[in-house]
Amino acid sequence: MSKNKTGKLIEIAMSEKDLTQKMLAEKLNVKQSMISQWITGKSNPKISTLQKIAKALDMPIDYFVEEEENIAEINSKIKIDINKMSKKDIELLLNEKDIKILKLEKEILSLKLENEMLRNNKGKK
Repeated sequence: MSKNKTGKLIEIAMSEKDLTQKMLAEKLNVKQSMISQWITGKSNPKISTLQKIAKALDMPIDYFVEEEENIAEINSKIKIDINKMSKKDIELLLNEKDIKILKLEKEILSLKLENEMLRNNKGKK
């Protein structure tokens, strides 16, 4: 997900919950300047931080995380000239990349499951 899109989603959710940057910063125990950086697209929160943001804003993590976009973003960051690599090195790189993607997918699924459990528990109250 792009930095700008994530920041806009955070800003929209804050507005829906009538929260200021200062109020969200206090809930997350971060500096207000960090919230500002996310909203303006100067930085992007980590997935673990997005989980905290989602909880603080009472939003599903899915609102902020789109699995396909995260995987695409990871892929776009890998800039290697495979023409200069041996077949064995390419296979090793692909295996490492697959492992990283699988770990990310596992983390996303875990966050989605936890979020679903939280929503179900709220519905029972």
